[in-house]
Amino acid sequence: MLQRYPRKTGYMKKAGKLNPAMKERFFVLLERHMYYFDNDSPTTAANGAIDLKRSTITCAGADDKQPALLTLVDADGRTWKLVAASRDEALEWATTLSGVQ
Repeated sequence: MLQRYPRKTGYMKKAGKLNPAMKERFFVLLERHMYYFDNDSPTTAANGAIDLKRSTITCAGADDKQPALLTLVDADGRTWKLVAASRDEALEWATTLSGVQ
């Protein structure tokens, strides 16, 4: 895994680019990139990364009955859909990610 100190880490579900099924991934926010992994093992290589520079972030559906959907659109136009385990966690991610740009 990465050797720098992350600003935030945690599990969220992510929709795939080709397969829209939501899969749980471990996310690590470092500088202006959010890396995602299959798990939180320190020896696991990242599956990919989201470049947060010039990205837009929205948080929708955050109520007490359902987890919130975070939507990120990167500079290349790719849309990333992430679901946090709770409303509070989703709002925390959204606040932290908004501060990266």
